[in-house]
Amino acid sequence: MLRHIKINDDSAGYPIDLLSIPAHYKDDLESVMIPYGLIMDRTESIANQIFNDFRHQSLVLLCVIKGGYRFFSNLIEKLQSKNRNSDRVSLPLKINFVCLKKDANSADYIEFMDREDLGFIKGKNVLLIENLVDTGETLSKIRNFVSNLEPMSVKTCCLIIKRDEFGKKNYPDYVGFEIPNRYVVGYALGLNEHFRDLDVSKCRLFSISVYKLYFE
Repeated sequence: MLRHIKINDDSAGYPIDLLSIPAHYKDDLESVMIPYGLIMDRTESIANQIFNDFRHQSLVLLCVIKGGYRFFSNLIEKLQSKNRNSDRVSLPLKINFVCLKKDANSADYIEFMDREDLGFIKGKNVLLIENLVDTGETLSKIRNFVSNLEPMSVKTCCLIIKRDEFGKKNYPDYVGFEIPNRYVVGYALGLNEHFRDLDVSKCRLFSISVYKLYFE
């Protein structure tokens, strides 16, 4: 049974004026949907699950960029902490980055940061890591590509998935939160490159917020 935190459609979130939000974003945000502390706790829980599922094996972690980098880095930190504090069990990790692009003819193609040799995937357990799954098309296309490289297994992980009202979406193997079908920003999720710069050390909050859509 898939385990994740479900945020109800009628959830109002947390008021902006009661949390630490940069002044230049306050007029654009409706509410905070998932506070930073809850994201960190859920990320640690997912890391524990991954560690237990792949213990005594090696794992290739593929980050779907660019929205997935923040969740990816925090998840790796949690896994590394498990490795440091486990005397008898460890999980060797290999890391790479992947993205879905379009060529001049608008055809999709997959690009890895390490493009010289993709042989490192053959015979390995692979975990694709994304921040947000909306339609699921990007993750599905990358998974199909990676599956053709003959890995031992391919699993998927996301911090957030938007609710599928029609039951047609394939849910990842590891999910942090299921949210209503609303536009959210923060935690490396951006809008025209805005909001990606929300930073933990400067703001004391790095959260998933509901974006207030408007036209002027």
